[in-house]
Amino acid sequence: MADWKDEELARHKAEKERAEQEAKEQQRRTDLIKKNARRVLIELTAVVAAEVADYQSRPAYAEDRTLRIDFNSHPAGGFTVDKKRYPAASLVCGLDRSGTGIVYRRSYTRDARSLAQSEDGGFDLIVNAKDEVVIGGLAEQSSLSEIAESLLLPVFQPRV
Repeated sequence: MADWKDEELARHKAEKERAEQEAKEQQRRTDLIKKNARRVLIELTAVVAAEVADYQSRPAYAEDRTLRIDFNSHPAGGFTVDKKRYPAASLVCGLDRSGTGIVYRRSYTRDARSLAQSEDGGFDLIVNAKDEVVIGGLAEQSSLSEIAESLLLPVFQPRV
């Protein structure tokens, strides 16, 4: 009878140790994400800035002031992109309150008679197999450029 109790106690102890180890690993990952979140956002901000600059340098857009897009980087991290003329559109992007994800709000008008519509979204930051903090929830090979293009779509090509 003592063997049964000893086995049960050993199994319970092993489960408890495994749960504690998993909790420590999760906390390590969360700390790593918080430590690197601003860097990931800065990298995304640089890519968005380059996309906006490239868009505005195209001859068709550079000459027409009504197509102007304003990009503003925020010192605390994040950015805003605004297209003030019809069809108006904007994008605001930054870190979430927990510092473990990137959140955004896109606003746009569908046509001259519609009211502005808003769309909130976000990306989780995750730790990959190489222990790097990356934007998660996307296709395996999504680049920052592809993420920037998807964020800017309503600004560059407004919905009609």
